[in-house]
Amino acid sequence: MEDWLLIAELAEELDVAETTARRWAKLFETFLPAKRFNRVTRYSPEAVEILADIADLYRKGFTTEEIRHHLEGTRPRALALAPQEEQSLVMSRQRAIAALERLSNVLQILADQKEDLQRIDDVTQDLAERDEEREMELQYLKHRMDSLESEVVRRPWWKKIFR
Repeated sequence: MEDWLLIAELAEELDVAETTARRWAKLFETFLPAKRFNRVTRYSPEAVEILADIADLYRKGFTTEEIRHHLEGTRPRALALAPQEEQSLVMSRQRAIAALERLSNVLQILADQKEDLQRIDDVTQDLAERDEEREMELQYLKHRMDSLESEVVRRPWWKKIFR
């Protein structure tokens, strides 16, 4: 915690008024790595560099929106967390990892089931093709039997005997 700085210490290092440093910290809080301890906010040493960039850009005549746009392109966003929130975030991360592992297991089961269903579908299609072939064969045999019956019925009795 000794490395983390108060806003007054930041202002002193940057040689700007404390109110100015507070205003910049408020305007660009999403870019300043900070931790909250009760009602006190402390900033990482990185914040000095970021606020120095902001001061330099203001001196060059940039507007607040232009500075924000510049920071969005060059700096990652930061979150200010209290120690309890940090611990909660660590626990949330662990729960998220556990949930992702469970999700991975479920996805593996689904992939296995998909393969099983594909095999069942292939077998079903094969059986349907065989059934279709047998149905066609049955139709042919029925037709053949009908033609033989009609041939037998039409012939006179002596032709049936003396073939």
